[in-house]
Amino acid sequence: MHFSFSSVLIAILASNLILIFITAVLYKKKFFLTIGYRVLLAGLVIAALRIIVPLELPNIKNIYFPKFISYIISRLLTPRLYIFSHWFSIWELFLIVWGIGFLTGVYLSIRQYHQLKKVIISQGKELTDNKEIGECLEKICLQKNKRNSFKVYQCPVIKVPMVFGFRNPSILLPEEVGLDNQQLYFILYHEMMHHFNHDLYIQMIIELLSILYWWNPACRVLKKQIHILLEMRVDDEVINQNPEETSAYLECLLYLVKNYSKNISLPEHMMGFINDNSTLIKRFEMLTDSKAGRKKRLPGAGIIVFSIIVYMSSYLLIFEANYCSQEVLDRTFEVTADDSFFIKNEDGTYDLYYNNERIDTVTSLEYLLM
Repeated sequence: MHFSFSSVLIAILASNLILIFITAVLYKKKFFLTIGYRVLLAGLVIAALRIIVPLELPNIKNIYFPKFISYIISRLLTPRLYIFSHWFSIWELFLIVWGIGFLTGVYLSIRQYHQLKKVIISQGKELTDNKEIGECLEKICLQKNKRNSFKVYQCPVIKVPMVFGFRNPSILLPEEVGLDNQQLYFILYHEMMHHFNHDLYIQMIIELLSILYWWNPACRVLKKQIHILLEMRVDDEVINQNPEETSAYLECLLYLVKNYSKNISLPEHMMGFINDNSTLIKRFEMLTDSKAGRKKRLPGAGIIVFSIIVYMSSYLLIFEANYCSQEVLDRTFEVTADDSFFIKNEDGTYDLYYNNERIDTVTSLEYLLM
């Protein structure tokens, strides 16, 4: 297995193809409600897995580009730029910029994480000991048979409820948003389910993926779509816990929409109760679908099969350039029986004669006589 221009290209093409297909389904209400979020989430995971490993396997089938595309790729891969006493190709310079962009993104992400922790500690007001909140936390943990390791803070810089932290999770609540007991229960349940489902770890992996492929817009689309589907999964779990309270849960969502800033931007390390309007619309469609529990298996299976075929094919096939410059062609000749012959030496090697002149010594005739 090795890393190359072609291996990156096939990984990007395969993952983007799966992503485009699933995004199209997600934005078609009829298909989305028929298939459900679980199938789409599985397809997005397959797309993410393909782009995580942009390596080329040995002994795979090469598919050669047309001449004009091969010429462009050849120009990208040929060292033509002399910088700091070294020759670089455009591809090599891109790899350098790629690496710098990735390291910068990792640094900014880590800095943002620590800044958020400082804000919570310095400005947050802990509400964990509040009787109503404490009872909700214990009730939910008892229902899910989980240990209660949560802390709850009210933070002035937070616009919507969200969960933060991996091992020691904190649920952050905005200030000046009056919540009744039922709304508080829904919010805490929702954010706690993100922690129990390890959604923050999933989001961290996808965030690292989008940082790694910062130059690929499709990765930002992938991150958004996975976030939408993770929210839908939690919504579904909350409603399944108490189906009679679907309308109350929807009212809780609407109440928070009316009381949060429309210019909200969630930090990458958090899962928020509400996001942008397009996400909310999809969540409402899923929650209000009367056939939400009766998904059709055939279309869903088709999406999974399509994603797996694209995934597997991308490891069996690879696109390669098939171009040789005229300068090299001018120095190339064809060996035929009419003008060439071999003489075997005592050490097992062969001398190649072309127009009665010895031009090379080879160790085997295996490929030359095919």
